[in-house]
Amino acid sequence: MKKNLVVFLRVTFVLLAMLAATYFALKFYYLTESKSGIEKALLFSDAPVVGSEKNPFTIVEFFDYRCPHCSTLNKILMEAVGDDIRSTTKIILRPVVIVDQQSYLIGQFVLALDSQKKGETIALHKELMALPAVPTYETVKAMAGARGLNVEQAEKDAARFQSTMIENTALAQTIGFRSVPALVIGDKGYMPLYHMPGINELRLMMIDAKTRLKITS
Repeated sequence: MKKNLVVFLRVTFVLLAMLAATYFALKFYYLTESKSGIEKALLFSDAPVVGSEKNPFTIVEFFDYRCPHCSTLNKILMEAVGDDIRSTTKIILRPVVIVDQQSYLIGQFVLALDSQKKGETIALHKELMALPAVPTYETVKAMAGARGLNVEQAEKDAARFQSTMIENTALAQTIGFRSVPALVIGDKGYMPLYHMPGINELRLMMIDAKTRLKITS
């Protein structure tokens, strides 16, 4: 009986040790991947940027144009940033594909607009985020046409941004974002879970990140 108990305890100890090792290995992997994903997300290269690219503090916004909550967080974010967008903060826009096929079509279409005229991607993005309802692809094309843009040409140009949409979506997953909206604030990822943050809550996150990164407003 005593021998069986000793064997049982040894087996239990080994199993617990294996579980602990697996947990810490996965945790290390997640943290490593999250950090590398965040570092990549902060590189704006060809990504559209709200604010001056020279502004030292960076926020990355992951969103889906077909997501009903993304425009809500966008409004809160812009209010929280306020005049800081003119001097200190820039926002990198990274549309992703989460909801449906129209998310894909809209995202690459909007990204393609700067090919016709610089600044049109940001301009239409702001209009879409101000809509009271989730847009369809046809709605987005109509809005682009109303801005005097060549919709047919934009659809052709959009093909060049197919890989960008795929890369943005994969990047969000690498960081650890299971859904959108989600943000990278300075050097940390943030994804609302049960409720949207308040304006002051976001401002505190920004202040905290600036303090860590030693960025002065």
